[in-house]
Amino acid sequence: DDEEEFDEESDDEEYDEDEDDESEEYDEDEDYDSSEYEDDDEAEEYDDAAEADEADLDEESDVDAEDDEGVYAHTPRLTRDDPVVDAPSIGRKTAKRLARAGITTIGDLLDCDIDETAFQLDVHYIDSETLRDWQDQTKLMMDVPGLRVHDVQILVGAGIRTAKELADAPARTLFLLATEFLNSPEGEYVQRGDDVFVEDEVEEWIERAKGAA
Repeated sequence: DDEEEFDEESDDEEYDEDEDDESEEYDEDEDYDSSEYEDDDEAEEYDDAAEADEADLDEESDVDAEDDEGVYAHTPRLTRDDPVVDAPSIGRKTAKRLARAGITTIGDLLDCDIDETAFQLDVHYIDSETLRDWQDQTKLMMDVPGLRVHDVQILVGAGIRTAKELADAPARTLFLLATEFLNSPEGEYVQRGDDVFVEDEVEEWIERAKGAA
């Protein structure tokens, strides 16, 4: 009888251990799932940045990749009446958020009070500084014909916010500032695969700004 009782206790212990293992495994899976979806806003920010960049690449694919003039010539000119989703760095999800704050066009974005809008949106990754960046990126695209989404993202990241600042910038200095930005965590969103950023590209931007003055 004692031996039988011992066997039963042994079986119970083994069952408890298996149950603990399964419970631990389940908890680990749950932790992984929650961390994966912990910050939907950050995932959304990344999706919108990728979406804006993809649109930029689609524009370039419509012309000869070796013909820079063709690429710039085919870049559509933004107007105040265009939908806000056409602005640099703004994808469909962010455009829907902005619409809830009454911002549906490029003009609305340019005219909005950035502090008030950031408060209305109440999203941690869209603060007043981010809205200011979007405004300045948009103005650059409107004021300097031929600049693309990718270009104005780099320029604002490098501290160039107006067409005049771009026209007056020394090419070498701007190239170094832009390279520093692209190597930063913020610049990773703008960096495009294996593309090599060269100083000639900066010189082209400056010439275009001078031509628009």
